[in-house]
Amino acid sequence: MTTQAAIAREVAFHFQGKKDGLYQKKENDWVVRFTITSDDLNDSLKSAPLGTRYQIALVEIDENEEPLIRLPSKGTKITGTATISPNISSIIITEIEKPKRKTTLPEFVGMYCNDEKFQKFLEEKFRTEWDELYCGIGEKSDTAANVVRYWCEVNSRSEILPSTPAQKLWEEKFYNPYQEWLQR
Repeated sequence: MTTQAAIAREVAFHFQGKKDGLYQKKENDWVVRFTITSDDLNDSLKSAPLGTRYQIALVEIDENEEPLIRLPSKGTKITGTATISPNISSIIITEIEKPKRKTTLPEFVGMYCNDEKFQKFLEEKFRTEWDELYCGIGEKSDTAANVVRYWCEVNSRSEILPSTPAQKLWEEKFYNPYQEWLQR
């Protein structure tokens, strides 16, 4: 019986690439860009249409073409085993638990602006502003951010910080009324 892992190993192609770009798109997606030498560029990759999906496995290598093992950042809890021998470098990690970081108020506001229920609340309760600041079809999170910035009197959600007038406006105009709206 052939396993999916065996099939994947059989059809996989390998190449060396150099990361030369990283940026975040809307909705928390990331774009990572690699440069690949023409010798390593596989014909099937070259001819595949845009939007073709791939399962990708990356291994960072050092200047000697050997896998580079980086230990997790301080405060990261690791359970499992680590085995390093002269011939084989491998780490088997069964669980990684990163230290929890408290969400900042601007991040919290951003999460709300991306939430469909919150957008519906804004559309209902702030109809005039919603219509005036509307960003177009499919851009409700941007419109929500515009309405919040307008009423909180800031240029950026990053200015909505604890113990500021913007925080007070956020709570009075949006957070508290939204919680009530959810209960109806």
